[in-house]
Amino acid sequence: MGGSTAAWTAATHPDIPRAVVLEDPAGVHGPPDTGPDERARMVRENVREWSNRSLEALVADHDDREPALARRLAVANAECRSQIAEIAREGYPRWRTRSRISSVRRSS
Repeated sequence: MGGSTAAWTAATHPDIPRAVVLEDPAGVHGPPDTGPDERARMVRENVREWSNRSLEALVADHDDREPALARRLAVANAECRSQIAEIAREGYPRWRTRSRISSVRRSS
């Protein structure tokens, strides 16, 4: 979608936007097939696996990408901590997030 374009433009031309808000669409992937505890467990396992591998091995996981992007993704994997499992446990944000953003726009 347009999020990558907005993020890239803001990062490479910080003088252009006054502010950028990026949001994952709530429920874009539909409800998960697993429960909250199972999702958290899976994320913790992934993070543990990533922490036991070399950066080169993590880069190889993304060999279908451009080399620079593969390296950025590998570094992102390597820098993850087990606490991110709580994000997976919570799942997608509810519609309340959208109404908060709408109220911010109206008050600006």
